[in-house]
Order: sequence, then C-alpha cells, then structure tokens
Amino acid sequence: MSKISEGCLKFEDEWKSGKHRNAIDIYERIGRPFWYAEMVGKYYERRGLVSKAMAEYEILINAYEKMGILPLPGGPEALFWLGKWYNKQNPAKAKRCLVLYLKAEELENDPAFRIKHKKRAQDLLRGLD
Repeated sequence: MSKISEGCLKFEDEWKSGKHRNAIDIYERIGRPFWYAEMVGKYYERRGLVSKAMAEYEILINAYEKMGILPLPGGPEALFWLGKWYNKQNPAKAKRCLVLYLKAEELENDPAFRIKHKKRAQDLLRGLD
C-alpha cells in the first residue's frame, strides 16, 4: 500500500472518530489531497478560521481547474464561498468564481435543480460590475 493510500485511510479513520485535528495533521503530511480539501475547509469555516477555509477551497478549485472540469453541476459550493471572500480584496477573482458557480445551473437538465446560493451569488456579481 502506498504512503498516500495509507495516509488517506488514517485520515478517514481519525475524521470519522471526530479527531479532526489529528486528521488534518495527516492530511497536511500526505500533501493535502484535493478530495479532502472541502471537508477540511468546512471544518475551518465552522470554527471561524475563514482564511484557512478559503485556502483549502482554493486547493479544491485549482485541482478542478487543472482537470478542466469546471463548471460542475452543483457548484461546487466552494466557488461561491471563494467569490464571496474575494469580493472586496480581488474583484476579478471574485467575478470569475461567481460566474463559474452560476454556470453550474446551466449544466443540470432537471428543472427542479437549483444551486444553493444562486440569489446571493447574483447579488454579489451585480455589485462587482
């Protein structure tokens, strides 16, 4: 078993056990695999550590961009949070994130599908123009 696979198993065990800080230490040691970045970002966000949360969301979005899979159905929601966070400090980056987030709705064929923060994202985007 590779070190990353082993680390991922340890991360998941610690996370499921509620030992989030231990899991995050493992996550950092194994190179911050993007598939855990949103979980870690939400953990930081719930604790009011917004800068740390946004750094984790950036890892996720950068990985998705490298794979060429944005926009994605459903957001991802991290795009909304990055757009909101960058709203004042980097309007160009905020606009890019919010536009990608809103495009997610166009990818879904189900008329009942709605992205979670559509109105707020549209309002933020209007404020950037």
